[in-house]
Amino acid sequence: ITNDKTKWSRALVFETGESEIFTEGNALKGQLRQSAGVGQDGQPDGSDKGLGWFPGFAINLETGVRMNVYFGENSRFRGKNAANMVWDPDTTTKSVLGNPLYGGSQFIYVMNTAYDNGNKVISDRNLLDANFNLMDGPVPLPNAIDTRTLDKDVANFYRQIAWTCVPLTNKNFSLYNGTGVYEIPTEVRIMVRVEKPYTKYGGDISVYEFSTNGLAPVKSDSLVSSAFDKMTIVPNPYYAFSAYELNATQNVVKIVNVPKNSTVSIFTTDGILVRRLKLDPKGIVDGQYGDNSGNINYDNTIDWDLRTSTGVMVASGVYYINVEAPDVGTKVLKLFAVMRSADVSNF
Repeated sequence: ITNDKTKWSRALVFETGESEIFTEGNALKGQLRQSAGVGQDGQPDGSDKGLGWFPGFAINLETGVRMNVYFGENSRFRGKNAANMVWDPDTTTKSVLGNPLYGGSQFIYVMNTAYDNGNKVISDRNLLDANFNLMDGPVPLPNAIDTRTLDKDVANFYRQIAWTCVPLTNKNFSLYNGTGVYEIPTEVRIMVRVEKPYTKYGGDISVYEFSTNGLAPVKSDSLVSSAFDKMTIVPNPYYAFSAYELNATQNVVKIVNVPKNSTVSIFTTDGILVRRLKLDPKGIVDGQYGDNSGNINYDNTIDWDLRTSTGVMVASGVYYINVEAPDVGTKVLKLFAVMRSADVSNF
């Protein structure tokens, strides 16, 4: 739905009143509205009866084709939001007598036919006009049950309706501005999603085939090198806390963009080995202090808990992190860490 009139769709207007006794031209529900066609300004423009404009367009997401979109209105009620050949639903859900209205019964019908700037609309209008109120079967006697059925041509037309929805506006919202002029204030997108089952083809249950040839990931040396160059450690500096920590006893920094099979060696500034970690295809393996290989690695990162190979918390200071990646290269990162004092009052 848009205020750009160049994107509006020429549309049929259906009668949605429940009883032909009260509808304009005694039109049955679902028949062509028996009112003169109107232009985009909502005023009669000399076009055939039953023709209006829907303020928007519809796209079939399966095919990308623009579809015809029609709408209805209940001609029993006159004026704005009613029998005016303009799509202008409101917040009304029922009449004063309790009968359902739902926005003036201005339902939206998206057809399973391609939009062609109004040519299909004209042919559909002519079909409904030629078969107006035409039913198969005898006319029922007064107070008798109506057993008539739709004319077959009209029934086939209705089978072209693919999607429909019941629009209601928000409370205190109007499609008419302060001067009473019809106006679409903003663009609105209505998404209709329907599960579509597989159907039979050629008398047998269809067999669908697809191929993944050419879709497999390809290792690119340039991409690997580019990612390796972006390797870093976060947060850096580390000021006694990081967002990766889940409780007060944790200390975590994360080395990102680490290639598989890499070995990470952490040193003090005077060259003493603090910790060595290895990122293999199964996860992260620590050969010296415990084993955190249960933390499966999915994003090429390594967590360091800021402890030494013997499990002792490191002191504040600068640390060199040497990353050796086979077939990729070597990179040295620097980390400045400020450790918080141990809080033993809660232990």
